[in-house]
Amino acid sequence: MLVDILCRFYFERSVFDARAHGELSAPEFCHLMRAAQEKSYGSGLNDERHEYLWAVKSHYYDTALDFYNFPYAFGQLFAIGLYEQFRAEGSSFVQTYEKLLSETGTLTSEAVCALAGFDSADPSFWKRSIAYYEEEIATITAYAASL
Repeated sequence: MLVDILCRFYFERSVFDARAHGELSAPEFCHLMRAAQEKSYGSGLNDERHEYLWAVKSHYYDTALDFYNFPYAFGQLFAIGLYEQFRAEGSSFVQTYEKLLSETGTLTSEAVCALAGFDSADPSFWKRSIAYYEEEIATITAYAASL
């Protein structure tokens, strides 16, 4: 999911950059989507790309939903970060977590992060969350190699 969300971010950012200079044609959108997929997926997947993904995702057409995919990546990394914080602090984290749950519907993402005890602008929290997935991938890879 993180790689896919990153791809969509690269695509959307490139569209906004290109649109600053004029309208875009369907082939230009396809080029931007393919470039975003190449940048995100690289050689990690086969060579198949879905360059028309932009045409089938309706959120790209709603101006109220710019960078629509941000909450998915934020939520996934935030949840893992909280889990890692719980593992480090143990039961003492439960009170912080309960307070956080009671406030999340009324606060900005920055304020929720502060309530959880970290600065959302500090990359170290997000890197720790990504490291969780790196460990999971290493475990899966080791298991697959043993088969």
